[in-house]
Amino acid sequence: MEGALGHDIKASTYQIGTDKAYHHLNRSNELFIIALTFRPSDKKAMLGRSRVLIQLAINYHPPPHVAIASLREAVSTLRSLTHLAPQSLIARETLAQACSILSSTLHEIEDYIEDENAVWNGEIGELAREAFTELGGSRG
Repeated sequence: MEGALGHDIKASTYQIGTDKAYHHLNRSNELFIIALTFRPSDKKAMLGRSRVLIQLAINYHPPPHVAIASLREAVSTLRSLTHLAPQSLIARETLAQACSILSSTLHEIEDYIEDENAVWNGEIGELAREAFTELGGSRG
């Protein structure tokens, strides 16, 4: 766990997009996976891994389908985390961020973006509403 956090911190010391930053984020992700294997409900590891997955999706996974896979995993983990720690503001804010980024990434690649009903009533709209709700928006 400490190694995962250390690699995450080390990645932030390099310029975004560099091989060294990518290496440290990847290593951090691997170590968070190991930590979660032994302690599946470790809140710190869940949050840390989700944040790393978001960074990888934004800065290092240019093909949308790769970024989408990382973001889906982050959203799933963060949903679990918000159930384990419902009062955690950082978990909710990070979930909102992941939902928002996933929603916009899906919107970029969907064929039916001209059909507002299909967009709003489908996964894209659901993620957008979830992001809004997690940030304290309307709950109803």
